Amino acid sequence: MTARACRFAAKGLGGLILLWQAGNAVAGRFVHPYLIPDLVVAALLISSAVVRNERVAASRMIAAFVGTACVFASATWSAIARDGFSTGRLMTAIGLLPCLVCLIALIRRRPRIGRP
Repeated sequence: MTARACRFAAKGLGGLILLWQAGNAVAGRFVHPYLIPDLVVAALLISSAVVRNERVAASRMIAAFVGTACVFASATWSAIARDGFSTGRLMTAIGLLPCLVCLIALIRRRPRIGRP
């Protein structure tokens, strides 16, 4: 996976999180425990993906994907502990996959040495 694909994934995941929160607001579930973390990680994902400097973007995307993975994991495990396992919990857990794939891709990249 390339840095360009990770940027696309960051923008897409950030946009999906914002759409999810808009859907919650329309359904009347505007205030819930993951509102602020979701908004913060969505902003981090989108803002990190538009940075022009490749090294700065990569470090910001790593931080954004780690934060997003933590929010997904926390939401999944707290819901499982509270309500038990269901297909909705599985869908939340699937949100971890793009985070982990992009983290591995960004961490395995070797920085260019020499002229940019």
